[in-house]
Amino acid sequence: MYDVLIVGCGVVGAATAYQLSRYNLSVCVCERYNDVANGCTKANTAILHAGFDCPIGSTEARLNLRGIKLAKEICEKLDVERIEMPTFIIAYDNEHDLNYIQELYQRGVANGVEGIRIVDRDEALQLEPGLNPEIKAALYAPGSGIINPWEYCIAMAETAVRNGVEVKLDSEVTAIEKKDDYFIVTDRWQKFTNVKVEEATLDRLSEYCDEYLVHAVDVEGKASGIETHVADMLGRWGKLPMTYAGGVASFDDLEQLRSLGRNRIDVTIGSALDIFGGHMAFQEIIRFMEG
Repeated sequence: MYDVLIVGCGVVGAATAYQLSRYNLSVCVCERYNDVANGCTKANTAILHAGFDCPIGSTEARLNLRGIKLAKEICEKLDVERIEMPTFIIAYDNEHDLNYIQELYQRGVANGVEGIRIVDRDEALQLEPGLNPEIKAALYAPGSGIINPWEYCIAMAETAVRNGVEVKLDSEVTAIEKKDDYFIVTDRWQKFTNVKVEEATLDRLSEYCDEYLVHAVDVEGKASGIETHVADMLGRWGKLPMTYAGGVASFDDLEQLRSLGRNRIDVTIGSALDIFGGHMAFQEIIRFMEG
């Protein structure tokens, strides 16, 4: 089993594989075409944008500036063609144009774009003689550039492979199926671990606790039915007080949980409760549990 599966080997997939290949991880990249960089990567603009047009303080702005620096480092390290090419946004002698480049300038400064400034006609033409001589002024951003997107992607993918990443070509991912195994997840249920939820794990962790609260996160908050495999395993184990959370939508679910749990499992109910806008009456649940 792989620790990480990356779907697609365009520039994003290749960069992800390149970065992860530095760690002790088993990584696989599935690419539907017969080579890498055969999707959007082969037809992009190849521009490394300076970052002045991103919303102020946005994730896009932060990643834009970070990405420019990383791209420069990677191109130098992997010998990928890269050309520094300043950006000019020109303004003619009208209020709209002049206000627009002022707005972009202020946005760029707020985002931390280095070297950005507004230049007058003479300096703009000195920096770039090919500009229209009728301009009034220009926004000048020296941090942008262009790269060879194919070389960039291929170089990162090749390096990742040399570092142990497996790239599977002609391997389109059409579905991701859920298997019967369950794993502990951390960081607000965003990061999978390699720790399987099984009786041996409950035994091992029981040395450090007096009871368990187990969230079946795939169904948590959905009121779509319980995870029967989890409930059955928890009921079989039954060595410590146990509370199950996730998916209860009806009294049939409670009956099933009682049966699978061998009358050993308590339960929490959230979105299905009438006090939270659901259809299961709180008092009826109390009477059910008391019975």
